[in-house]
Amino acid sequence: MEGLEVVNVKRDLDTIRSVQGNSPSWIQGHPEYISWKESQKHQILFISGSPGMGKTKIAIATVDDLNNLASLDRARDDSPAFSFFFCNEQDRDRSKAINILKALIWQLLKAKRFLARHFFTNKNRANNTTQKAGPQPTKSFEFHTIADLWKCLKAALADPSLGTVYFLISNLDQIDSESRKEFLSLITSWQPPDIGDEDGTTPVIKWLFLGVRRQDIQDALKDAVCINLDDGSNSANQNEALQKLVSEEVGKISKKRGYSRSLEYFAKSYISFRAERKSNLDWVNLVCLELEYDGVNYNAIRPHLESLPSDLASMYDQLSRRVSNKFFC
Repeated sequence: MEGLEVVNVKRDLDTIRSVQGNSPSWIQGHPEYISWKESQKHQILFISGSPGMGKTKIAIATVDDLNNLASLDRARDDSPAFSFFFCNEQDRDRSKAINILKALIWQLLKAKRFLARHFFTNKNRANNTTQKAGPQPTKSFEFHTIADLWKCLKAALADPSLGTVYFLISNLDQIDSESRKEFLSLITSWQPPDIGDEDGTTPVIKWLFLGVRRQDIQDALKDAVCINLDDGSNSANQNEALQKLVSEEVGKISKKRGYSRSLEYFAKSYISFRAERKSNLDWVNLVCLELEYDGVNYNAIRPHLESLPSDLASMYDQLSRRVSNKFFC
């Protein structure tokens, strides 16, 4: 397990949660999600959407939901197991498919230690060229390629004592393109073996991916069940989540900066109206950063809000320029 723990996934989740907040998500009541979660067959679910559409908040809520499910009866060998990973293209350890696979397996083995036997192969033993006198420590294990690691995981996922396993990968598009292609090819081309449906011992493997649509991802997941956050079919749920975010964040700022009730109402209404057209949570977060900026005085809040760009890219540019001017001019 030491050879597998490259990334501390719990620490990553805590960091992301501190930025994104921790609130229930409408996705838990979505028919496709419920079907994916409760079905007794191998299935892949892909939740796609442009930046700012709420994928990370959905991922956090889903991690909590599946963690709760997996913790109901951990004492049983066949109780559900759950592994997750939040990818980050800015971090080498969090953007390489082999490290993601290691982290998923590490969590699986932590929950189901009996599966470790499938990884104890001579091929994976670290080479010890020097022999010292006295008792020798337990030999460590190393995994250098996705293919070798996947071979061990396949054996583990075919273990008749396993039960159901859920895997969640957020920001799938942020895995580097080459290793992502190999990773998705291995996952989508594999089917769990039929070990014995009659006595209920066949493992059930579920994959949930969240990310921006890329052509290679669409091609690889063409047979997956999809929830598209960009197609408008979930706009009512997304707008409700957006309204809640605006209300909570502007409410905090209003209390901190001493807004009047009328100004707080205006800020909430105006931000909600402009954001609703795109249901973009990232845009809302950036606008709230603007409201907290000390350079915007109380009397200038209305005109300042009205002058803000409507698109996400322009908002990023505006904040970046101000930060650069503050620290480098």
